[in-house]
Parts: sequence; structure tokens; C-alpha cells
Amino acid sequence: MTSVLSEAAKLKLIRTPLAIGILTALVTVACGQGPTFDGKSGVDDNLASSEQKVVYGTYSRKDYGALDAKSKSLVDRTAMFVTYGGSAQGITCAGDSCTLVTAPYLTHYINVAGANPEWLQLCTSQPFKGQQKIVDAAAKCSGFLVAPDLLATAKHCVDGFLGVLCPDWKIVFGFYADANGRNEVVTVPSSQVYQCTQVVAQGISVGTDDWAVVRVDRAVTGLSPLMVRYSGNIALGASVTMAGSPEGLPMKFVDQAYVKQNDLLQNRFFSSLDSMSGLSGGPVFDATTGNVEGIHATSAVSSNDAWQIDVSNGGRCAKESVCSDVTGCPNGTDTPWGSHTRITRASTYIPLHSALVMAMQSI
Repeated sequence: MTSVLSEAAKLKLIRTPLAIGILTALVTVACGQGPTFDGKSGVDDNLASSEQKVVYGTYSRKDYGALDAKSKSLVDRTAMFVTYGGSAQGITCAGDSCTLVTAPYLTHYINVAGANPEWLQLCTSQPFKGQQKIVDAAAKCSGFLVAPDLLATAKHCVDGFLGVLCPDWKIVFGFYADANGRNEVVTVPSSQVYQCTQVVAQGISVGTDDWAVVRVDRAVTGLSPLMVRYSGNIALGASVTMAGSPEGLPMKFVDQAYVKQNDLLQNRFFSSLDSMSGLSGGPVFDATTGNVEGIHATSAVSSNDAWQIDVSNGGRCAKESVCSDVTGCPNGTDTPWGSHTRITRASTYIPLHSALVMAMQSI
């Protein structure tokens, strides 16, 4: 006798790790890309007012114009969070277009141990010097599309920790620069700008369970949600990438990094991804599949260790601290590596990706 499952029963069944693993395999074969959700592979068998910078080894952040098609597709579905009211106004909208309030990236606030805090010119070698960026304090976070009207981000971006709540953010797609880091897109169609309206769910603690799912004022058009992991864990040593808007700069893609540690509670994993303030809430991808494994939460170092004052050329300028990509940052506040909340912490509130639903319906 043949048993026919109802659509409701199918959707309930699809949430089980075994079903997700089977469907993922089908989607991977069909599309050439898919999450590693088998429930076995991938198991590893101080947050300041805004997250601090850290570089592992050599700089590995790239502008949109320098990316291949696969990486661009991931960045396209990643957004920057911009405040639009009060003293920190990062965007103005009129009619069918919105203009980002920008200024050249030329200086940085330095708070080095043993010295008075000060603003210093960036060193000539500092990447993205001179690039247009959202005015200071107006862009502190990133997020990414997980359903037509839902984005995932970090808890500390929307719970008041940074002095802003969900309704204070405009969510902007499409702030890009070319392969040379110039021709920044500072005016975007209003159709690419959304309003954060509701925190659907969030983690229980900033830093260690640092995730949130937020709703926007309308469905995002022209973009499909990113595929996320629904069960299991990424493997220790796996290659990872990340997208987001650091320091309010045009969207960046970070690569050449690996999973270095897992925490005991399995809420987080740690990697050698280069981080900067503003990347909080950005997606961390499995570099092979392109699927979301985590939400970026914090860097490894405190504000005292994130920047250095360079006096080698007879002057004084600001440059990022560089840590070993083998041993990490020796002065790490938690671990030597950047911290990411596992996306599985939020996946209960993320609808199943349409590719998985279609695979289930075809069985």
C-alpha cells in the first residue's frame, strides 16, 4: 500500500537531520553547490562598543569589482545596516533614490595602551585609504538575506548594545566599489533600501550566543535568500569566507581563512578571517559550498591591540595590527581567533530554503 504524505507532513519531515542530509545531497548534485548538512561531516569529531580590527597573515579583504561571479552572488545578498536619524545619519532618501552620507576614509581613532587616545592619519599602506565610507558611527553592522523579508545578523546589532535598536536601521544592498576600490556606488535605488521593523528572535547573550533574525518592511526584490546550514557543524580546518561592510566602507569579501577552534557549548566556532568594525552580523560561508555556517560576532583583540602607531618613517600614522595566521593573536580577549555564532542557533526561525523544499516535493 502506498502512503502519500501531506504537504504539512513533508515540511515536518524535512526538518529532521537525516532528511536535510538527503535533500542537501540532491541539491548539491543538481546545482553543483549545496550545504554540508549530513549531520556527521563537519562535526569536529569583550566585545567593544564596536568590533575591533584584526588581520591574520596578509590582507585578504576584496572589493566587489575584484570578485568572481560566485563570490559576487554571496555579497549581493549581504547588506549593511545604516542609521538614518539623529546625529548619526548615514543615508537620506528622496523619491526613487537614496544617497549614502560618506566621507573619505583617511583617519582612525587610536586607543593604544600607554598613550592618549587620538585621531591619526592612516598609513599610506593601509588598505582602502581614501575610499568613500559611511560617516562615523552611522554604519556598525551587516546582515544577510535568509527569507524574502527576513535577515540574520548579530544580537548586539539590534538589542541596544550599540545604542541602536531594530527600528533605527535602514538596511542597504548594493554599496560597492570597483576592482581598484574606486567608483563607489553612493547613490542606490530606494528599492534596495529597507527598514528594520521587528526582531523575530535573538540569542541569549552578546558575544557567546550572538545572533538575531529581523524582519524588514517588505519582501526583498531581485535577490534570493542565502542557503544556510540547518543541522550539524562545519569541520575543524574547513576553509571559510565572509562578507560585510567594514568600517562603513563599500561591501567587502574576506577569504583565505580557516576554522581554527570550536567552543565547548557548540554555540560558536572560531576562524582566521580578517575582521573589522562593521562586519558584525555578516555571513560566514563554507568556502567550498558557499553556504552560511555562521554569523560574525567579534574579533580576537580589544581596542588597545587592534591598531598600532607607526613611527617608522619619521611621522606618526595608524595601521592595523597583524596577527599570525598560524598561532593567532597573542593578546586575544577570548581566543586568538575571530568568533562566529553558528547559524544553526538561528535556523529554527529561518524558513527552509526553496531549493530544499522543491527537492522534498519532487520525492
